[in-house]
Amino acid sequence: MDYHHASITNKLREKGIPLKIQRDTQTYMHHKFLLIDENTDDKEVWFGSLNLTAQALTTNWESMMYTNNASMVSDFSKCFDMLWESFTDS
Repeated sequence: MDYHHASITNKLREKGIPLKIQRDTQTYMHHKFLLIDENTDDKEVWFGSLNLTAQALTTNWESMMYTNNASMVSDFSKCFDMLWESFTDS
């Protein structure tokens, strides 16, 4: 982990935000989705090629879609839960 990532990780920990790390070096988690207000009536999921970086947000050609379709939100939520359970506490 480089200094920049360590700095961000420390800031998140200071705020009490739980973090997990993928320890398996043979695979690479490359999902790009956001679950927003998952436990409310306004839930939605955003997904696509976008990395949350300054370059991706200002320079790159990226795709991002969002939906409030309950079935799709549920599917992405299950995927997140599976990933979260497979990673270890940082």
